[in-house]
Amino acid sequence: MEEYKRIMGIGLHGIVASAVILFVGLWMENAFNIPKMSSDIVIDYIAILLVLAGFLIYVVSYTYLPIAKHGKELIQGGLYSYVRHPQYSAIIFFFYPAIALFMRSYVLVFSTVMIYIVFTLFVMQEEKYMVRLFGKSYLEYIKKIPRFIPVKR
Repeated sequence: MEEYKRIMGIGLHGIVASAVILFVGLWMENAFNIPKMSSDIVIDYIAILLVLAGFLIYVVSYTYLPIAKHGKELIQGGLYSYVRHPQYSAIIFFFYPAIALFMRSYVLVFSTVMIYIVFTLFVMQEEKYMVRLFGKSYLEYIKKIPRFIPVKR
């Protein structure tokens, strides 16, 4: 169970990686004098909708996978029947782009790709552990359900 505590969830290293990408993006923007997006109420509304949708996805996913079930039960219902990692999907596709829009940063909008890559690398380690923990059940789940983007397989 100790290994579980270290590997499950992106946790601190995900927060640090996200912060580094955010700050490098902002540094690049200033160092290379990259223009900001113009101020527009539509962008603000889009950002607010992204935050709300991301928050909803994040909260709903935790109703299906409360901390008490971490590492004890393979959850495949609710949002987990569409993507294997709905919390990370919320961060990658909703929260991070919303931050970029609130900050009016083209660089941060495009750095969402970096967040996707970094989170994928972290999640690949988590999934190796999940295979060891749940075996064939998790391998079958991987075959049926995509990692972050709900596409039909």
